[in-house]
Amino acid sequence: MIKKGKQVFVFFSDKPIRRSERNEKEEKKVEAFKRKYRNRGVYVEYGSDEEFSEIITRNLTRYLTAELANEANRIDEYTRFDSSIMSKEEVDLLYDYTQFCEIKSVTSYSDPNIVKIVTHKDCFDMEINLCNVEKTEKQEFAMALLEYAPCDNWSGFFDAGYFLEFDAVSGGNIKAFQLEIKDDIRNKIIDKTMTVSEKGEHFQIWLPSTTRDLSSWRKISQVCFTVFFNAAYVSGGKGILTIENLKMIPKK
Repeated sequence: MIKKGKQVFVFFSDKPIRRSERNEKEEKKVEAFKRKYRNRGVYVEYGSDEEFSEIITRNLTRYLTAELANEANRIDEYTRFDSSIMSKEEVDLLYDYTQFCEIKSVTSYSDPNIVKIVTHKDCFDMEINLCNVEKTEKQEFAMALLEYAPCDNWSGFFDAGYFLEFDAVSGGNIKAFQLEIKDDIRNKIIDKTMTVSEKGEHFQIWLPSTTRDLSSWRKISQVCFTVFFNAAYVSGGKGILTIENLKMIPKK
Protein backbone atom coordinates (compact mmCIF):
# COMPACT_ATOMS: atom_id res chain seq x y z
CA MET A 1 0.00 0.00 0.00
CA ILE A 2 2.89 2.37 0.71
CA LYS A 3 4.38 1.67 -2.72
CA LYS A 4 1.02 2.39 -4.36
CA GLY A 5 0.79 5.77 -2.62
CA LYS A 6 -2.16 4.75 -0.42
CA GLN A 7 -2.80 6.29 2.98
CA VAL A 8 -1.24 4.03 5.63
CA PHE A 9 -1.39 4.41 9.41
CA VAL A 10 1.15 2.42 11.44
CA PHE A 11 1.38 2.69 15.22
CA PHE A 12 4.06 1.09 17.42
CA SER A 13 3.61 0.61 21.12
CA ASP A 14 6.54 1.67 23.25
CA LYS A 15 4.96 0.45 26.50
CA PRO A 16 7.03 -1.80 28.81
CA ILE A 17 6.57 -5.55 28.25
CA ARG A 18 7.67 -8.66 30.13
CA ARG A 19 10.96 -10.15 29.07
CA SER A 20 9.26 -13.53 28.50
CA GLU A 21 6.97 -11.93 25.90
CA ARG A 22 9.79 -10.60 23.71
CA ASN A 23 10.68 -12.14 20.38
CA GLU A 24 14.09 -10.94 19.23
CA LYS A 25 13.64 -12.21 15.65
CA GLU A 26 10.41 -10.27 15.20
CA GLU A 27 11.84 -7.22 16.96
CA LYS A 28 14.66 -7.06 14.42
CA LYS A 29 12.11 -6.99 11.59
CA VAL A 30 10.24 -4.18 13.28
CA GLU A 31 13.45 -2.17 13.81
CA ALA A 32 14.40 -2.67 10.15
CA PHE A 33 10.99 -1.32 9.10
CA LYS A 34 11.43 1.68 11.39
CA ARG A 35 14.87 2.47 9.99
CA LYS A 36 13.54 2.33 6.43
CA TYR A 37 10.61 4.69 7.04
CA ARG A 38 11.92 6.77 9.96
CA ASN A 39 11.89 10.14 8.18
CA ARG A 40 8.90 9.54 5.90
CA GLY A 41 6.03 10.07 8.32
CA VAL A 42 4.68 6.54 7.92
CA TYR A 43 4.50 5.46 11.56
CA VAL A 44 3.96 6.89 15.04
CA GLU A 45 5.11 5.51 18.42
CA TYR A 46 3.05 5.86 21.60
CA GLY A 47 3.77 5.17 25.25
CA SER A 48 0.32 4.63 26.76
CA ASP A 49 -3.23 3.64 25.85
CA GLU A 50 -4.38 7.23 26.39
CA GLU A 51 -1.71 8.60 24.04
CA PHE A 52 -2.65 5.99 21.43
CA SER A 53 -6.32 6.98 21.65
CA GLU A 54 -5.48 10.65 21.21
CA ILE A 55 -3.09 10.06 18.27
CA ILE A 56 -5.34 7.73 16.31
CA THR A 57 -8.39 9.97 16.83
CA ARG A 58 -6.48 12.99 15.56
CA ASN A 59 -5.05 11.16 12.54
CA LEU A 60 -8.30 9.52 11.49
CA THR A 61 -10.30 12.75 11.95
CA ARG A 62 -7.88 14.65 9.72
CA TYR A 63 -7.87 11.87 7.12
CA LEU A 64 -11.64 11.36 7.00
CA THR A 65 -12.29 15.11 6.81
CA ALA A 66 -10.04 15.33 3.74
CA GLU A 67 -11.62 12.24 2.18
CA LEU A 68 -15.15 13.57 2.65
CA ALA A 69 -14.10 16.84 1.00
CA ASN A 70 -12.56 14.93 -1.92
CA GLU A 71 -15.68 12.79 -2.24
CA ALA A 72 -17.87 15.89 -2.39
CA ASN A 73 -15.69 17.26 -5.17
CA ARG A 74 -15.89 13.95 -7.04
CA ILE A 75 -19.68 13.91 -6.76
CA ASP A 76 -19.96 17.46 -8.10
CA GLU A 77 -17.46 16.88 -10.89
CA TYR A 78 -19.02 16.22 -14.28
CA THR A 79 -17.36 15.42 -17.57
CA ARG A 80 -19.04 15.06 -20.93
CA PHE A 81 -17.69 11.50 -21.13
CA ASP A 82 -19.50 10.27 -17.99
CA SER A 83 -22.27 8.39 -19.81
CA SER A 84 -19.72 6.57 -21.99
CA ILE A 85 -17.57 5.75 -18.97
CA MET A 86 -20.58 4.45 -17.00
CA SER A 87 -21.36 2.13 -19.94
CA LYS A 88 -17.66 1.17 -20.29
CA GLU A 89 -17.63 2.31 -23.91
CA GLU A 90 -14.68 3.18 -26.09
CA VAL A 91 -14.30 6.88 -26.89
CA ASP A 92 -12.89 7.86 -30.27
CA LEU A 93 -10.71 10.86 -29.39
CA LEU A 94 -9.88 11.66 -33.00
CA TYR A 95 -13.50 11.85 -34.12
CA ASP A 96 -14.44 13.63 -30.90
CA TYR A 97 -11.90 16.35 -31.72
CA THR A 98 -12.06 16.64 -35.50
CA GLN A 99 -15.85 16.96 -35.67
CA PHE A 100 -15.32 20.39 -34.07
CA CYS A 101 -11.71 21.41 -34.84
CA GLU A 102 -8.89 20.82 -37.30
CA ILE A 103 -5.61 19.27 -36.26
CA LYS A 104 -3.02 22.02 -36.47
CA SER A 105 0.36 21.75 -38.14
CA VAL A 106 3.08 23.44 -36.10
CA THR A 107 6.79 23.79 -36.81
CA SER A 108 9.66 25.64 -35.20
CA TYR A 109 11.28 26.02 -38.62
CA SER A 110 10.88 29.26 -40.58
CA ASP A 111 9.11 27.53 -43.50
CA PRO A 112 5.65 26.32 -42.37
CA ASN A 113 5.20 24.32 -45.59
CA ILE A 114 7.57 21.57 -44.49
CA VAL A 115 4.69 19.98 -42.52
CA LYS A 116 1.16 19.21 -43.69
CA ILE A 117 -1.73 17.51 -41.88
CA VAL A 118 -4.26 15.40 -43.80
CA THR A 119 -7.21 14.12 -41.75
CA HIS A 120 -9.23 11.02 -42.59
CA LYS A 121 -12.18 9.33 -40.86
CA ASP A 122 -10.20 7.33 -38.30
CA CYS A 123 -6.65 8.63 -38.73
CA PHE A 124 -4.48 11.54 -39.75
CA ASP A 125 -1.24 11.83 -41.71
CA MET A 126 1.54 14.22 -40.76
CA GLU A 127 3.59 14.73 -43.91
CA ILE A 128 7.08 16.16 -43.46
CA ASN A 129 9.34 17.34 -46.27
CA LEU A 130 12.89 18.24 -45.28
CA CYS A 131 14.38 18.05 -48.77
CA ASN A 132 14.89 21.80 -49.02
CA VAL A 133 15.93 22.34 -45.43
CA GLU A 134 19.53 23.58 -45.45
CA LYS A 135 20.24 23.71 -41.74
CA THR A 136 18.28 23.04 -38.55
CA GLU A 137 18.95 23.73 -34.93
CA LYS A 138 19.14 20.82 -32.49
CA GLN A 139 15.60 21.12 -31.10
CA GLU A 140 13.65 22.12 -34.21
CA PHE A 141 10.54 20.08 -34.86
CA ALA A 142 7.28 19.49 -36.72
CA MET A 143 4.10 18.79 -34.75
CA ALA A 144 0.51 17.63 -35.18
CA LEU A 145 -1.43 19.49 -32.49
CA LEU A 146 -4.84 18.75 -31.00
CA GLU A 147 -5.56 21.86 -28.92
CA TYR A 148 -8.54 21.99 -26.58
CA ALA A 149 -9.93 25.46 -25.96
CA PRO A 150 -11.39 25.58 -23.40
CA CYS A 151 -9.51 22.75 -21.70
CA ASP A 152 -11.06 19.28 -21.73
CA ASN A 153 -11.68 17.17 -18.61
CA TRP A 154 -10.26 13.64 -18.87
CA SER A 155 -10.33 12.93 -15.12
CA GLY A 156 -13.20 10.45 -15.56
CA PHE A 157 -11.00 8.28 -17.77
CA PHE A 158 -8.28 8.30 -15.11
CA ASP A 159 -10.73 7.50 -12.33
CA ALA A 160 -12.24 4.60 -14.29
CA GLY A 161 -8.84 3.14 -15.22
CA TYR A 162 -9.03 3.72 -18.99
CA PHE A 163 -6.20 3.10 -21.47
CA LEU A 164 -5.11 5.66 -24.05
CA GLU A 165 -4.46 3.61 -27.18
CA PHE A 166 -3.50 4.28 -30.79
CA ASP A 167 -1.62 2.86 -33.75
CA ALA A 168 1.27 4.59 -35.52
CA VAL A 169 2.73 3.83 -38.95
CA SER A 170 5.78 5.38 -40.59
CA GLY A 171 6.19 6.08 -44.27
CA GLY A 172 9.54 7.30 -45.53
CA ASN A 173 12.28 8.34 -43.12
CA ILE A 174 10.47 8.88 -39.82
CA LYS A 175 11.82 6.61 -37.08
CA ALA A 176 10.26 8.02 -33.91
CA PHE A 177 7.97 10.67 -32.50
CA GLN A 178 7.25 12.30 -29.17
CA LEU A 179 3.80 12.05 -27.56
CA GLU A 180 3.10 14.98 -25.26
CA ILE A 181 -0.11 15.62 -23.32
CA LYS A 182 -0.22 18.94 -21.46
CA ASP A 183 -2.43 20.61 -18.87
CA ASP A 184 -3.70 24.20 -18.86
CA ILE A 185 -0.34 25.66 -17.84
CA ARG A 186 1.58 23.48 -20.32
CA ASN A 187 2.93 21.02 -17.77
CA LYS A 188 3.56 17.70 -19.48
CA ILE A 189 1.44 14.93 -18.00
CA ILE A 190 2.77 12.50 -20.61
CA ASP A 191 6.08 12.98 -22.40
CA LYS A 192 7.15 9.80 -24.20
CA THR A 193 9.42 9.02 -27.14
CA MET A 194 7.99 6.22 -29.27
CA THR A 195 9.67 4.34 -32.08
CA VAL A 196 7.70 3.62 -35.22
CA SER A 197 8.16 1.61 -38.43
CA GLU A 198 6.42 1.00 -41.74
CA LYS A 199 4.93 -2.19 -40.28
CA GLY A 200 3.10 -0.16 -37.65
CA GLU A 201 3.12 -0.15 -33.85
CA HIS A 202 0.32 -0.31 -31.30
CA PHE A 203 0.66 1.87 -28.20
CA GLN A 204 -1.23 1.50 -24.93
CA ILE A 205 -0.91 3.78 -21.89
CA TRP A 206 -2.83 3.06 -18.70
CA LEU A 207 -3.81 6.48 -17.37
CA PRO A 208 -3.53 5.65 -13.62
CA SER A 209 0.12 4.69 -14.21
CA THR A 210 1.01 8.21 -15.38
CA THR A 211 0.24 10.26 -12.27
CA ARG A 212 -0.68 9.64 -8.62
CA ASP A 213 -4.05 11.46 -8.75
CA LEU A 214 -6.63 12.61 -11.25
CA SER A 215 -6.20 16.37 -10.75
CA SER A 216 -3.67 16.59 -13.60
CA TRP A 217 -6.30 15.23 -16.00
CA ARG A 218 -8.99 17.81 -15.21
CA LYS A 219 -7.63 20.41 -17.64
CA ILE A 220 -6.18 18.88 -20.81
CA SER A 221 -5.07 21.63 -23.19
CA GLN A 222 -2.94 19.87 -25.82
CA VAL A 223 -2.17 16.50 -27.34
CA CYS A 224 0.97 16.72 -29.47
CA PHE A 225 2.65 14.28 -31.86
CA THR A 226 6.11 15.73 -32.47
CA VAL A 227 8.96 14.77 -34.80
CA PHE A 228 12.28 16.45 -34.04
CA PHE A 229 14.69 17.14 -36.88
CA ASN A 230 17.53 14.93 -35.70
CA ALA A 231 18.80 11.47 -36.51
CA ALA A 232 16.93 9.79 -33.66
CA TYR A 233 13.58 10.83 -35.13
CA VAL A 234 14.02 11.34 -38.87
CA SER A 235 16.85 10.49 -41.21
CA GLY A 236 16.11 13.23 -43.73
CA GLY A 237 14.10 13.64 -46.90
CA LYS A 238 10.38 12.98 -46.82
CA GLY A 239 8.32 11.07 -44.31
CA ILE A 240 4.73 10.49 -43.23
CA LEU A 241 3.61 9.69 -39.69
CA THR A 242 0.13 8.18 -39.59
CA ILE A 243 -1.78 8.07 -36.30
CA GLU A 244 -4.79 5.74 -36.30
CA ASN A 245 -7.50 4.67 -33.86
CA LEU A 246 -6.74 7.27 -31.21
CA LYS A 247 -9.11 6.12 -28.47
CA MET A 248 -9.81 5.76 -24.78
CA ILE A 249 -10.36 2.06 -24.07
CA PRO A 250 -11.96 0.78 -20.83
CA LYS A 251 -10.04 -1.70 -18.72
CA LYS A 252 -11.44 -5.21 -19.25
